[in-house]
Amino acid sequence: VIARPSIPTYNQLSRFAFPTLAMWLLQPVLSLIDTSIIGMNSLSTVSELAAIGPGIAWIDPTSFVFQFMGIATTFLYLDALKDGDKGKSAEVLSHSVITSFYFGVLLLFIQFTLAPLAITSLCGEAKHSIAYAIQYARIRSF
Repeated sequence: VIARPSIPTYNQLSRFAFPTLAMWLLQPVLSLIDTSIIGMNSLSTVSELAAIGPGIAWIDPTSFVFQFMGIATTFLYLDALKDGDKGKSAEVLSHSVITSFYFGVLLLFIQFTLAPLAITSLCGEAKHSIAYAIQYARIRSF
């Protein structure tokens, strides 16, 4: 007979749910902050403000491709903590940091090399915004 797993407590659920939710909410909040700061700056032009849209449309989806790393790490880490295995939880974190670093370098390379092509197609007729959108995307890549 297989024992049924225990029902998680609210504390356990919140330790899993809040980091996972934060990963999904962080990108739109950063985009909103960027837009408001550029919009409030009296030295910004309309082209610079308009360029944020294509920059966000390029950066956010490419970043979401690697969201699985955060979700998988959170799940594996909490699974190790649930079992009380501190060695396994430390191993999960160390492997995740190394793997995330390599994925980050790959993502940076993709965003830098393909950004001009993608943003040019996203800007359409607004050719005057392309340079600003590429610059925004490259700043946001870091």
